Amino acid sequence: MRSRGSIYTLGLSTLVILLLLTLPAQASVIDEVRNIIKHQYVDEVDGDILAQPTIKDILTELNDPYSAYMNVEEYQEFLNSIGDTTITGIGVQIEAVNEGMLVLKVFAGSPADKAGIKSGDVITSVDGSPLSGLSTEQGVTLIRGPKDSEINLTIMRGNSTLNFKTMRDDILIPSVEGTMINESIGYISIDSFGEETPWNFARVLYDLKDANSYIIDLRNNGGGYVDAVLGIAGHFIGGQIAVKAETRDGSYDFHAHNWGGIVDKPVVLLVNEYSASASEILTAAAKDYGKALVIGTTTFGKGTIQTLFVAGEGVLKLTTARFFSPQGNAIDKLGVSPDLTIINNDPLDAAALLLGYSEYSPDPDEMVTIRIGKEVYTVDRRMAISPDYWPVFKEIMDALPEYTLYMTGESSKWQVTAKDEYSFLPILYPGYTRMENLKEVPTNKDFILTFQEKIDKNTVSNRTIELIRIDTGERVNIIFHYLSPNKLVVSPYKPLEAGQEYLLVVQPGINLSGSDETPGGFITTITVKETTGGTVLLVA
Repeated sequence: MRSRGSIYTLGLSTLVILLLLTLPAQASVIDEVRNIIKHQYVDEVDGDILAQPTIKDILTELNDPYSAYMNVEEYQEFLNSIGDTTITGIGVQIEAVNEGMLVLKVFAGSPADKAGIKSGDVITSVDGSPLSGLSTEQGVTLIRGPKDSEINLTIMRGNSTLNFKTMRDDILIPSVEGTMINESIGYISIDSFGEETPWNFARVLYDLKDANSYIIDLRNNGGGYVDAVLGIAGHFIGGQIAVKAETRDGSYDFHAHNWGGIVDKPVVLLVNEYSASASEILTAAAKDYGKALVIGTTTFGKGTIQTLFVAGEGVLKLTTARFFSPQGNAIDKLGVSPDLTIINNDPLDAAALLLGYSEYSPDPDEMVTIRIGKEVYTVDRRMAISPDYWPVFKEIMDALPEYTLYMTGESSKWQVTAKDEYSFLPILYPGYTRMENLKEVPTNKDFILTFQEKIDKNTVSNRTIELIRIDTGERVNIIFHYLSPNKLVVSPYKPLEAGQEYLLVVQPGINLSGSDETPGGFITTITVKETTGGTVLLVA
């Protein structure tokens, strides 16, 4: 394999050049474009395509969403979309789709944010002009404009069509931002890979040097300079190969920048379906070398590189290479799959949990150690069972392979998760007796708990006995009354929801009169069906 200087740029909604190639001025613009495509495009191009009468027709027949011809204004907008920049617009990052412009990100405090525009919206028209069929650069040109000028947007959100009116404003968009989530976890978001991004990343990394672990957020990052991602990758993989590229004339290895040292603390990368191009280079490299745990959803799958060529009064952006991970894994149209797929909850919450985020005082007995791949991660059980984090912890456990190893408390004994849909329960409730599952329970069912001795009523509360909806972690309001000194009735305040599963938890904190020992905790799962009536008897 040959090494080669970084002359390529890549991205999704934002692309930047590293080398601008200029052709002789004597040829007509369309002949220049034909010649560039004929000799530089990543694949051989059929002569019928090159014979089309206009540049637009050639590019339409080429059917490559990442190749485009930009006029001077579009080219400047294109350059302004990468790295730290101040723009005048509404504060959205967009990508062209069939219906218009998909909103990848809404910047906090921007006019779009204040108007209520959301990530995932599709802008279908601007001031009455339809956006369908336009390139990303053309969409950016229409959306931006003078400060304090009014803009009217038509937006498709799901099956609904919405209209928004707002004012353009100056917006500073930093490519790198960082903060401490708590005293031990550093959080760094990278919005794009601009020229200054490696230096800004190094500065933020230094500012967060006291962190014990890092979360690097690449969600909605559409790409940028190859050189920029090589600079950032060097903090994690040193000077090793970061990406492989294949062009018409051969294959090339691109090495990360060697900073003389690498981050030797746990790192989690967050990605989603809008993490593209340069983001995928960093993700694939970190994953191939085992330098980070990747959490989120499969990335966009833009595994192609574009080069910019001056042609006439404009610039041709043309796909000239495909790239692959250091181990040779294809990325184009496939994306990079995460180590841990989190779809229904915020991957940031999942990362924070696995890196030990807690709002409680440290207590080794409450910690759970989970092995994922070759690394171990420590979760505070008290956070995992809280309503805010229960759903994401359940999704983490559901996403892990069967027979995942874990330890609870200060135990030095590894255990293996059970092979069933409730495999997360022994981790959340270690040492609790698991009672027989209750199935086809009516919606208005009461639960009778029978203890061996008289119950100390002062120890019975919604803290010592809980009814939890398993999918959300929501605590169900329950009331108590007694049939006898040792029989307790637990009644949901409202009927349970048919088709849902619940968990009845009896904590070890209930005291019994006449006994020197506090009974251990127990749990039982409940599946509810669409019927009413009766009670369920349980023995504690």
